[in-house]
Amino acid sequence: RSPGCCRAGPAARNSRRVAKRAADKAELVPVTLGNDYGTEVEVVSGLEPDDQVIANPPDSLVSGATVRVATGAAPQ
Repeated sequence: RSPGCCRAGPAARNSRRVAKRAADKAELVPVTLGNDYGTEVEVVSGLEPDDQVIANPPDSLVSGATVRVATGAAPQ
């Protein structure tokens, strides 16, 4: 897998934007997608390997919204 590969739901694949966390704020960033592996989609540009992608963001999430890291078990 390339360093830019991440899990992306159907909404991310259709809109070609991914929500990431930057300084406790949500940021919706445009991405270019590569290979679709069924449960994962390769992101070839728009994200850096150390970006924190927001898993399953609500449709109502907008850039600039305050976000926090949830504690507890890691998602599988």
